[in-house]
Amino acid sequence: MEENMKAHIIEGANTNVLYFPNSYKFFKIDDLTKNIICDIHEEMNKSEIIEKYNIGEEDYYDLHQIVNDTTSSLTELQAGPKGLYKLVLNITNECNLNCVYCYANGGTYQSDKGVMQREVLEQALSIFFNRYNNIGVIQLFGGEPTLNLNAIAYVGAYIEQKLQNKEIDYKPVLCLTTNGMCSSEKFIDLVNRYDIKLTVSIDGPRSVTNQTRLANTGAGVADILEDNIQKLRARTGQPQSAEVTFTQLHVEQDIEVREVVNYLGTRFGITDVHVSPVSAEEGAAYKLKNRDSFLKAIPEVIRNKEDGYMLVNRIIDNLRTKRMDRHICNAGTSIYSVSSSGDIYPCFMLTDVWEHRLGNVNSVDEEFWSELESPANPFRRFDKLKNEQCKDCFNNTMCNGCMGINHFGTGDIFKSPEEECSFLKGLTEQVLLALCEEDK
Repeated sequence: MEENMKAHIIEGANTNVLYFPNSYKFFKIDDLTKNIICDIHEEMNKSEIIEKYNIGEEDYYDLHQIVNDTTSSLTELQAGPKGLYKLVLNITNECNLNCVYCYANGGTYQSDKGVMQREVLEQALSIFFNRYNNIGVIQLFGGEPTLNLNAIAYVGAYIEQKLQNKEIDYKPVLCLTTNGMCSSEKFIDLVNRYDIKLTVSIDGPRSVTNQTRLANTGAGVADILEDNIQKLRARTGQPQSAEVTFTQLHVEQDIEVREVVNYLGTRFGITDVHVSPVSAEEGAAYKLKNRDSFLKAIPEVIRNKEDGYMLVNRIIDNLRTKRMDRHICNAGTSIYSVSSSGDIYPCFMLTDVWEHRLGNVNSVDEEFWSELESPANPFRRFDKLKNEQCKDCFNNTMCNGCMGINHFGTGDIFKSPEEECSFLKGLTEQVLLALCEEDK
């Protein structure tokens, strides 16, 4: 990693942290050390610093060397040529809910309602399995994927056949993101037969879910949703994960992020919870006025060693494994999404955004793959450590952004909204502060 980032100081109410972005090392420091380092960063003259703080020359040089140490010990993630991390299949282009914040236009994106036909599904699986020796995850998405149970059955059987024929080295994780409105016997059988990992979309306690996740009649669906989750958990052990969209409606009910995580864990035994701040246009009643609740949850989550808060888990996992990625996210490099009509996109959030359409499953040829896998491809070429917006940010090695959020926030998939950047930097800082506080 040739680009260098100097040490970053994080000031908390009771703790100061010195953080090294190139190694993920961090240390608790006192106010005197913090002040000296700040002056070194400001390039104050050596003799002035020594006189100002009454320290020896050797102490000065020790600190100067430490804060200017840009040695990297991180492992860069590399996209392997023979394996794909995730293939997303949008098997439906319709939904049986009308959630207030839906970015996908009620599940249709910018297309007509419909389901992915078997011929399209077969071709999508064929071209990606023919190109990649192994696919780590196949995610069934929509719309609402349970509106196309036949497609779910087909994908499950297709993977099993590939495995039996020894055409793949290992079985991909088959997962499905659902709104929780289906718990039919056929669906339960499919989940059990093909070991499908479910993620349910639910926004926490019933009072807020009834405001955000609505039937097409406008009625809240929390009762149906919770009953179905209980049934699915009892019959399949799924869902094990939940996705929550946190809105101003939570704030108005005094519901904190941590309460949402605890609610899902206590009520359903779901301990893998991804809580995301809502993406919303100005003026929307559900648009968050701030994201304080996300940061407020961190100290207690770390103090109690809770595992359910995925935003915190990702940072701690990076600190532990010392992994970094130069890309914003995996979209367009090791993740691809296929729409119901067979169009290929870098991410499911960009479905029907024509400027980001990569091709169609029925017209893929060697030229398509050459362009997609070329180092000159803009998705592969993008580098946070060189990008003008990111290169001087202390969080550029730790940060994991989202091209979909970028598209809806700035209109440019490679440019993050300032609000998002500030939020991600705040998450990293608060996690490091909390970890140091716990290390007293």
